Amino acid sequence: AAPRGMTVRMWVEVGGGTPVRERPWGRVVGRKTRGALLRLDGIADGWGRLEEDFVETDAECVTASSLGFALDSEGEEEELQLLEGWVLLDGRDLGLPRQRRVHCHEF
Repeated sequence: AAPRGMTVRMWVEVGGGTPVRERPWGRVVGRKTRGALLRLDGIADGWGRLEEDFVETDAECVTASSLGFALDSEGEEEELQLLEGWVLLDGRDLGLPRQRRVHCHEF
């Protein structure tokens, strides 16, 4: 496992991409496509925590960085609930294809 504070990079390997969940086994808040390079800052029980936050909008969940500094119609900072992003590292024991591949022997 990666120590806290240490970044691990992994490629998304599965053909259809991989869901990003708000917590291990939680609801889906996004999706990473095949070939995406993920930066993980924590690994626990077969799950990796992404180094990016997600927010829920009326229509969908998006990365917090894609919204930038959000202001409401009166010029006040919007209150956005930040969600973590978690990905399953290897689903082969669940009958799924291999999900990730380590980038350049980091792990």
